[in-house]
Amino acid sequence: MEEGEYGREMNLFVQQDHLWQYVVAALTLLLSLFASGHAVLNKRDSRAAVLWVAFVWFVPVLGALMYFIWGVNRIKRRAILLRGNLERLGVTVRKPGGAPAAAAPPAEPLAAGHRPESRPHEDHPSEAAGH
Repeated sequence: MEEGEYGREMNLFVQQDHLWQYVVAALTLLLSLFASGHAVLNKRDSRAAVLWVAFVWFVPVLGALMYFIWGVNRIKRRAILLRGNLERLGVTVRKPGGAPAAAAPPAEPLAAGHRPESRPHEDHPSEAAGH
């Protein structure tokens, strides 16, 4: 009888010993699903998204970690957040070419006497000279 109890205890120990493998496999699967889903939903270039998804699945843990380190464009996201906050505060943001970015619509509609007017001399230099 003692031998039977020892066998059951040993069997339980072996089952618990293999449990970590299932936990690691499940975490790897969840990490890969999250990384590939993020790449598909956030990458504008479909070729880049497909390559990142392939890399994440062919190099399981390291691929997902590399995607989150180098694949996520944090600079662009941060710039969009900052630009959105500046426009909300009424600050004009200039595009890289020097032209002002499209202004956000005013929070409140303009009163009847306060409509913006187009000034021809500002739009075209030839109209300012009277030609």
